[in-house]
Order: sequence, then structure tokens, then C-alpha cells
Amino acid sequence: AMLAADAEKSGKMRAGEKTPGHERYLDCLLQWFPDATVVFMRRDPRACVASALQAPWVREQTHPRRVVTAPMLRRLRLVHVALKACEWLESWRAEQRFSADPRVTVVRYGELVRDPE
Repeated sequence: AMLAADAEKSGKMRAGEKTPGHERYLDCLLQWFPDATVVFMRRDPRACVASALQAPWVREQTHPRRVVTAPMLRRLRLVHVALKACEWLESWRAEQRFSADPRVTVVRYGELVRDPE
């Protein structure tokens, strides 16, 4: 209802929801919303990690204002890299599981940037 109201307010035909992690609940979401269209935005996992490392909450941990030893900072950085890699892999597996569903489309981020049309 909130998405429909937002779309109407913006003069759009439909609204979208792009919260990361929804692929974990895709079975349920597609059951609740059988007319939904799902778009997987596939991005190079290295780019996902690089982008995540620039997030303010990650930068605060990996570039703290207080003095922290270099080995500790390397470990914090590796933890974030590993977590992002696991998230990417989980999303890719969901994409593979639903790839035959006609409601699901995969868009490759690099191709979209190169050729938006």
C-alpha cells in the first residue's frame, strides 16, 4: 500500500522496492505478490566489495579516528570483505534458483552502465 501510494504521488505507474536482502524471502514475496516483477541487479563482486568499503559506517570502522594497530585494521577490513562476498554469493544463488521464473529478470550492472537503453 505504501509503494502504491508513493507511485501515485509521483505520477508513476508502479513503484519499486530495492532493499538488499529481499532475495532471501523471494519464495514468500512471489507468493504474496504473484504479479510482481523481480529484477536482480548483478554486479561484479569486486565492485560490490569496493563500494561497501566506502560506506560511511564501514569507513568509520576501518579508518577510525582513534589509534588502532595496523593488524587490527587489516582484520576489520577482511571481515567486511568476507561478509560482502558472502552476501554476493547468497544473492547469486537466489538469482540462479529463480532464473527460470518468468517474473524474474537479471540485469548486469556493467552492461546497464555502458548501454542504459
